[in-house]
Parts: sequence; structure tokens; C-alpha cells
Amino acid sequence: MTRSQDNLRAALEESKKLLEESKTTSEEINRVLQLTKRQNEELTIERDALLQQLQNEVSKNEALQQQVLEQDKSKNTIIESIKQEFEVHETNFKARIEEIIAERDTFEKKMLETVEELNKTLNLNSCIICYSPYELEGSHRMVSLKCGHVFGDSCLREYLSHRPDCAICKQLVENHDLRYIFGCHTTGV
Repeated sequence: MTRSQDNLRAALEESKKLLEESKTTSEEINRVLQLTKRQNEELTIERDALLQQLQNEVSKNEALQQQVLEQDKSKNTIIESIKQEFEVHETNFKARIEEIIAERDTFEKKMLETVEELNKTLNLNSCIICYSPYELEGSHRMVSLKCGHVFGDSCLREYLSHRPDCAICKQLVENHDLRYIFGCHTTGV
């Protein structure tokens, strides 16, 4: 019996030891479980914060996408407006160019007419013998013949010293047929 008691005591001691180890292991497991639980809670809080941050970023992204779409619409509207304005300006510009060309053509025509008129006036105010303009006084002043043709005085006298007729119509001329013209304005060059 002593042996059995010793065996029982040894078994009891062994059981106590195992119980102590179990308690220690159980406490260790509880500590690990509490630590894991705290870590899980912290991770859950961190996960929730990250999810909230992600949702905020997604909302910002959606808002930015909406802004970009609105800006694209606005840009397209502005581009369309500018195109229409450009077309109007281009049409007006082309019309104005046509007007300027027409004005230029009219001006050129009037200028040619004016040049012709000036040439006629110059011919009327120039001696037919020397083609120089008449003077209001002096040796080349205007002189008329009986036939009505007009010459410079010195040119006509020189001409008549060689021929006895009008340089234009060939009617006979005498010295007393020369008449000075007064009060007639000429364009001297």
C-alpha cells in the first residue's frame, strides 16, 4: 500500500504539476487571446479608418470627374461659340475685302478719268506748237486767232514768220488777227 500510496502521491504530484502547467498555459493563452483581441480591435479601427479614407477619396474622385465633365462641356461650348464668332468675322472680313476691292476698282476708274481730264486740261492749257503750258503774262501768254485757236504768243509769232496760216486749221493769218486773252486762268506746270 505504501507503494500504491507513493504511486498515488507521485500521480497526484504529477497531476498538480500538470494542473499548474495547464493554468500557466491557460493564462498564457488568455494573454495571447486578449492581445490578439486588442490587435483585432486596433486593426478593425485602422481598417474602418482606411475604409472611411478610401470612401472619402472615392467621393473626391467622383466630384473631380464631375468637375472635369462640366469643364469639358464648358470648353466645348466656348469652342463652339468661338467657331461661330470666327465664321461671322470671316464672313464679314470677306465681305469687307470685296467692298474694298470694289472701292479700289471704282477709285482706279475715277483716277483714270481724272488723269484723262488732267491730260485734256493740260492740252487745253498747253500750246499746240511747243506743248508747254501757257503763261498769264510774258512772251508765252495766250494768244487767239480769228479762227479761235489758241497758241503761246512767242511760238505763234515764230511759226507765222515761216508760214502765213493757222497751225491747226490752216486759215490765212495776218498780224492784226492776233488777240491777247485776258482773265483766263491756266494751269502752269
